[in-house]
Amino acid sequence: YEIAGKSAGADFQQLMQQLTDGAQASYEGRLDAALRVSGLMGPGQGSTAAGEGTLAIRDGRLFQIPLFGEFSRFLNSLYPGLGFAQQSGFKSSFRIANGRVSTDEAELQGELVTMRGRGSYHFDERLDFAIEAKLLRGGAVAELFRLLTLPLTKLFEFDLVGTLRRPEWRPHNLPEGLWRML
Repeated sequence: YEIAGKSAGADFQQLMQQLTDGAQASYEGRLDAALRVSGLMGPGQGSTAAGEGTLAIRDGRLFQIPLFGEFSRFLNSLYPGLGFAQQSGFKSSFRIANGRVSTDEAELQGELVTMRGRGSYHFDERLDFAIEAKLLRGGAVAELFRLLTLPLTKLFEFDLVGTLRRPEWRPHNLPEGLWRML
């Protein structure tokens, strides 16, 4: 098989309701996506899917997605309201091979917190991502602020493992005991 498709401006909330069997979560935004995938079908073929694509969500409310729940609670413990700051955009390019979808450049964009990640979603539903959260979105002021707070920003590096249904956020540079206290 070989499949190629493209979407521009799709309603992200309607799509997620279809994918989650109508679960009533608060999704908003417009989805732009492109995908090309090919492979073999049939018994004994294993996971032969291979391809690439891009995904972008704009004008969204994305921190409300359950995947980010534990991380949002952590940010909220540091400063009330920070964990639910508006995250309005997401963009990523990805490739499909060896039974997983991988990216080297995923970015969840917000005015106060921007998250960048790389890693893989395995077809057996496992997550394996390295995530770095940065305060402020961008520009000269944000870069200067990040430079001045560089040692502190190392506390905002995480591993995202588990599954989509049971994601686990593990601090990369923060002792586990302190993470659990927060």
